Amino acid sequence: MTFQKHLSWFLIVLLSGFPLGCSTLKNHQIKKQTKQSEINLKKNNFLALKQAVSTRTLRNGALSEDLKTKYGPPDNIFYSGSGLSSFQVWTYNIKKDKLADTTTAPILLYLENDKLVNWKY
Repeated sequence: MTFQKHLSWFLIVLLSGFPLGCSTLKNHQIKKQTKQSEINLKKNNFLALKQAVSTRTLRNGALSEDLKTKYGPPDNIFYSGSGLSSFQVWTYNIKKDKLADTTTAPILLYLENDKLVNWKY
């Protein structure tokens, strides 16, 4: 292609309003900021839960919805149950590859009938 053909094609694309990457770049930046915000929230929630476990302010009997509100949703939930009761193990985990400056053991919360009965850290 000659320079004139390249220039003509570029002008057609430019004048047609076809995005040349600016909106894609902006969307990428928004996604990156959103992901970083999610990581920061997860890290803060984990550290708050770790603090509650370490200082023994986390109490048996706490409701599952209150725990989710305060510490966010768990990374994993194991369900078990019978006709009489239900049992769940919630895992909160932070790995170095996700949060860069933190490597720590997972926190396990044991719930029976949607109430906290024990935890392990």
